[in-house]
Amino acid sequence: MAQQTKKEIHFLADTVNVDEKNRIVEIGKEGEIPYYAFYCKCISPYDSIVSFTYYKKDSSLNIKDVIPDYNFMTWKDFSDIISKEGNHLSKVYLIYITEVLPGNKYKTNKVDLVVRRPPTVDYQIIKSPNN
Repeated sequence: MAQQTKKEIHFLADTVNVDEKNRIVEIGKEGEIPYYAFYCKCISPYDSIVSFTYYKKDSSLNIKDVIPDYNFMTWKDFSDIISKEGNHLSKVYLIYITEVLPGNKYKTNKVDLVVRRPPTVDYQIIKSPNN
């Protein structure tokens, strides 16, 4: 099987210049793991938002004083690809999110999709003999 080259996706996540009521992404940390959480339930089973994580140790090396010269994808195009590829997204694409920082700085991180497993059924319905 020939190895295929992954396509790159670049997305600009701006929480500095976008009003909180109009944001589509949350940037934060869960314990020591930094994440980008998009307010989009666009991967089956459509019960949780789409999240990406990255390695924090690589992050500080990617801070620039000017906006990187990437061909940034629109949210519509990015969400369409997320919906189409689902949990296989990181297998098909290399995904980079550039975060707008205060003071006109920009940080680009290579991210991976957080794959959510389907819920586990941990119960059994016992039917009575009369049914």
